[in-house]
Amino acid sequence: MRLFRDTEQKKEFFCFVIIAVLACGLAYVLGGALFSVLVAGVCLALLGVNRFFAKRRQKKIEELALQVSEVVHSKEKNSITGEAEGELAALQAEVAKMALCLRDTQAQLMQEKLRLPNALADITHQIRGPLTTVNLLMSMLSATGLSEQRRIELLRKLAVVLKRIEQLILLQMKLTKLELNAVKFDLQKVSVQAILEKAAEPLSAALAGKNIELTLKGEGTLECDSGWTCEAATAILKNSLEHTPAGGHIQVTTLENDRYTEILVQDDGTGISQTDMPHIFERFYKGSSAGEGNFGLGLTLAQMIVSGQRGMLQVENNPAGGTIVTIRFYKGAV
Repeated sequence: MRLFRDTEQKKEFFCFVIIAVLACGLAYVLGGALFSVLVAGVCLALLGVNRFFAKRRQKKIEELALQVSEVVHSKEKNSITGEAEGELAALQAEVAKMALCLRDTQAQLMQEKLRLPNALADITHQIRGPLTTVNLLMSMLSATGLSEQRRIELLRKLAVVLKRIEQLILLQMKLTKLELNAVKFDLQKVSVQAILEKAAEPLSAALAGKNIELTLKGEGTLECDSGWTCEAATAILKNSLEHTPAGGHIQVTTLENDRYTEILVQDDGTGISQTDMPHIFERFYKGSSAGEGNFGLGLTLAQMIVSGQRGMLQVENNPAGGTIVTIRFYKGAV
C-alpha cells in the first residue's frame, strides 16, 4: 500500500486507529451499541477526510519534487509552478527561489566558461606579433660576426619587447579576474589627492618627455580600494597623456557632495573621434590616435574597476577642445 510507504503517515494512521478504538469502546460503555456505532462512523468519516487531504498533499509534494528534479538536471523548466496553499505554499516559494538561484548560477558559470577561451584567444592574438619580433631578434643575435654595439642594441630591443609581453599578460590577467568576479575590493576611506599622486607616479617620465603639465587638485576623501582605484586612475591619465600634444595640459579636479565623489580629468588634446567614441571601452580597441605602446586595454580595465566599486566612468569630448573623463563613486554601502 502507498500509505504505508510513508513512515510519518503510517504512525499517524495507527495513532488514529488506536484513538478511534478507544473512543468506540468508551461510547459502548457510556451509551450502548448504537452510540458506539455512531462514534465509529464519525471516526471513519474523519479518517477518510484525513486520507483525502493527505493524499492530495502528497501528490502536490511529488509534483514539486519532480519540478525540482527537472531544474536540478537542467531540463527545460523556467519556474516552479503549482497551486499549493498554507505550509506547502511557503515551501514552494522557497524552492522557487532556490531554482532561480540555481539557474542564475548556471548561467553565470556558462558565461565564465565562454569568457576564458575568449580571453585566451584574445591574448594569443595580441601576443603573436611580439613573439614574432622576439624570434627575429633572437635569430639576429645568433648571427656570427656581430659587433658589440649591434649586440647591445638588439638586446635592448629584445628587453623592450619582452617587457611589453609581460605588461600585456598582466593586464589580461587583471581583466580576467575582474570579469570572473574573483576580486574582492577592500573599501577604505582614503584621500583623493593621495590616490591621484600615486596614480601619476608611473607617468612622470612620460609627462616630462612631452613637457605636459599635470595639475592635481584632489580635495576630499573617497571610499574605495586604493590599489585598484590607483590602477584605474593611472590608465585614465595615461590615455589623456597619449591624446595630449607636447606642451599641453592635463588638469584633475574633484567634486564632493552627499551622494557621490566625482573626479574630472580634462586635457587639451585632440579629443576622441566620433568613430572611436562608441568603442573606447572595448577590449583591445585602439583609436585612430592611439600611441605605439597602447594595448587597447586601459579604459576597459578602468571601467571594470570603477563599476566594480559601484561607480560610473564616462568619457566625452570637451566642446572647447580635448577630452573630459568623469569618474564618479557613489556613497553608501556597496
